[in-house]
Amino acid sequence: MVKKFDYEQREPFKIIDNIFYVGSTFVSCWLFTSKDGHVLVDTGLPGDGTYIAKHIEQLGFSVGDIKYILVTHPHVDHIGSLAYLKERTGAIVCAGKRDVFFIENDNKVVGSDVLELPEVEPCKVDRMLREGDRIEVGPISLRIYETPGHSAGATSFGFQVSDQGKEYAAILYGGFGVNVFDRENRKHNVYGANIDMYIASLERAKNFDVDLWLTGHWFFDRTFEKLEIMEQQNEIINPFIDPDGWNSFLTNHINEAKELRKEISV
Repeated sequence: MVKKFDYEQREPFKIIDNIFYVGSTFVSCWLFTSKDGHVLVDTGLPGDGTYIAKHIEQLGFSVGDIKYILVTHPHVDHIGSLAYLKERTGAIVCAGKRDVFFIENDNKVVGSDVLELPEVEPCKVDRMLREGDRIEVGPISLRIYETPGHSAGATSFGFQVSDQGKEYAAILYGGFGVNVFDRENRKHNVYGANIDMYIASLERAKNFDVDLWLTGHWFFDRTFEKLEIMEQQNEIINPFIDPDGWNSFLTNHINEAKELRKEISV
């Protein structure tokens, strides 16, 4: 029996500046927009592609104007609709170089059947991302950070946002989640997860200048809670500007990962 994920589709919304949420109640998918074209980050589970396209159109943008689709990591909930959206948009698909094999050969990866993951259509990766690369479309400029651990080639994206006349440093961190180190996932590791690399990436991220942070799932960065605050308040500061939240989460998450590593090593 293929594993089922409990989630629903939801209305898209603006986060800040030119960034929009177009994902579901489980997986965060992000749209960066400009008059010169758009960038989509992650594509949800299999079957989500039609909804993501609908969300983008609801916001007043054309799916055909997506120039790049970026992959944070190759788990089924992030690349499930990649092949569909690549074909529909004609966009250039980009992923971390150590994740390319899994994206292009997902149905052939040994262990995916044991984990009972939904079937994903393999997708050709057009460009391998490496540390320091940039994805640029008009004013959109995303700086590539290799943050492995959650997968072998997990990738994060740094960028600037503007709000109320001020500039802020931001990151979309592409590989949070210690679930990959659970007993069954370790036993049948499909995507190259490594807890030492995971902790090293988190430790490195502590040195990043971050005012606004986004992730692949709302429950890490509290996306929906921040949206509710934004809708109910009249304050000038956007609640997504949250450097204290970033530092607190990162510290706690590093401690959690280190405790888990102790258990694994016993």
